[in-house]
Amino acid sequence: IEKFQPPIHNSFFYIRLTGIDSGGHRFQRLSSTALASYVPLKPVVNIDINSIKIRSNNPAKIQCHIQSQLAYQVQWLRNGQLLSTSNYSADITTVEYLIDQPREINDEGSYICNVTSASGFDIGEIKVDVLAAPPLIQIVPSKSLFALINSSVSIDCRVQNTENYNLKWKQDLSPSILVELPEDRTKIYENGTLEIKNIQKSDDGSVFVCIVNNEGGAAIFYNLNKNQIFSSYFKLT
Repeated sequence: IEKFQPPIHNSFFYIRLTGIDSGGHRFQRLSSTALASYVPLKPVVNIDINSIKIRSNNPAKIQCHIQSQLAYQVQWLRNGQLLSTSNYSADITTVEYLIDQPREINDEGSYICNVTSASGFDIGEIKVDVLAAPPLIQIVPSKSLFALINSSVSIDCRVQNTENYNLKWKQDLSPSILVELPEDRTKIYENGTLEIKNIQKSDDGSVFVCIVNNEGGAAIFYNLNKNQIFSSYFKLT
């Protein structure tokens, strides 16, 4: 008996077996159904991008594109932890996973779509970085500060909902012109409070603006609510 070799071409075939039984009688057997030498290939997974950044609290979807000749199963994992399992027919070529209300600690990391069929498996990996929520400044109504010449005044800037941020105070000369503060007369404390020293007559009517930004929002995007800005001005008495 020789090792069976299927036809080279991907076509259907029957198996016929002939021989002599123990009684010396010849026999012949033919398989009742056609067989094929074609072996389906394992699934192939492709992704659009290896790494993405999403904003905290904003739902986002990640995708895997799949080529499979057989029905397949998809498992989504985050940092090795199983998130979901779903079954698909071969005609479905794109699968998605929804990251709902993402948080920095819970939802960032390595996401893997593990695709398995009867012919094998393949994986796609996407690194997800969750950006911090844009900072918020506690709403403080614009206010007038009355000060005496040669005295000092303090203006508060209370930042909420974020730990890592940059805070700057600037002087507003016009709606579109912000300038740096004089270092010899100003001091910014760790809590964001601005102290202005040695008030002079030339300071009358000055407007000061607190600007806060982090990775989730840039200070220049005022109209997109990337940050919150309030201003304070003072008059001399």
